[in-house]
Amino acid sequence: MRVQGNNSLQLPSTISKAVDFRLSRLSRVERRVLEVAAVTGYSFQFEQISDLSDLSIIQILDALDELVNRHFLFAHSAKYQFAHELLRQSVLDGMSPARREFLVKNYRGDD
Repeated sequence: MRVQGNNSLQLPSTISKAVDFRLSRLSRVERRVLEVAAVTGYSFQFEQISDLSDLSIIQILDALDELVNRHFLFAHSAKYQFAHELLRQSVLDGMSPARREFLVKNYRGDD
């Protein structure tokens, strides 16, 4: 896995495997919320997830609460952020190309 930014960083396989294992233990809804969040950026607001997702508001809120409890995300008032850019990049890397393209296209289309 590579962490994107000004400098690409090749992470040790043990770290990549640990992150991938944690991600694999998420429910389908939690994973979907995390994928949408990853596309929106390192920090995001609930409305951004709701706008890009076909999930109900309660499903999104439940998933966000669980993702905060599992330390994937931090909550700051009405704003959320990834606990680490490594988590966000792992989610982006693990998405199918079609899903990633769809979410990116629809997110950027709202700007």
